[in-house]
Amino acid sequence: MLPVDAVRAAIAERNREIAVEGWVELGMGVGFALLTYAAIFWLIVIFSFFSGGLCCMPTWLLAPLVTLIFAVVSVISAWRRVDPLAALEPMSDAEELVVVLSLATPNVMVVNPRRVVAGFAWLILGGPVSVFSAIESIQHRMPDDEALVRSAAEMLSGAERGMTVESVSDARAAVVLRRLALIKHESGPGKGRIVITEKGRSLAGGAPTRRSAAN
Repeated sequence: MLPVDAVRAAIAERNREIAVEGWVELGMGVGFALLTYAAIFWLIVIFSFFSGGLCCMPTWLLAPLVTLIFAVVSVISAWRRVDPLAALEPMSDAEELVVVLSLATPNVMVVNPRRVVAGFAWLILGGPVSVFSAIESIQHRMPDDEALVRSAAEMLSGAERGMTVESVSDARAAVVLRRLALIKHESGPGKGRIVITEKGRSLAGGAPTRRSAAN
């Protein structure tokens, strides 16, 4: 008998894990974003207080306005998958040496403005990026429609005996089984073979055989 129920249960369990991980990441992203925006708000308040005001605007209006601008820009940038570190080249050996020497020398600070700006932008984007990543993970859980589950169960039984990659007729089922770590690829003639893993063998072995079902 095909291990349909076992495959369905494995998919459901993995989807629960994905949901829990996604919600945890979502909560941490929201918390980090709020913490970052709060830090920006209070930095503006403190700087405005000690500088005697900025831009001829009262602090109670300037701080929320600037914080809101940072929040909107960071959310849009995270949604568009902007990477502030993408345009930066790795530091050369000479640059690393200068930075190390500056850290070891009192009253000397050597910074690269581009790296400082990119690092600050990366810090601002951290929360929104985690939020969008979590939403994407939650929305893209493993499919569990009945046709796919049955096809995956059939492929798992076939992999137990060994099957060639060319004989795979349902790529979605193969992806599901691979994500569940129930099958793996081995090199061989042609494109190789699909074989069952120990986890997959244990799962398939939990299904009743025809003989035991008849008894």
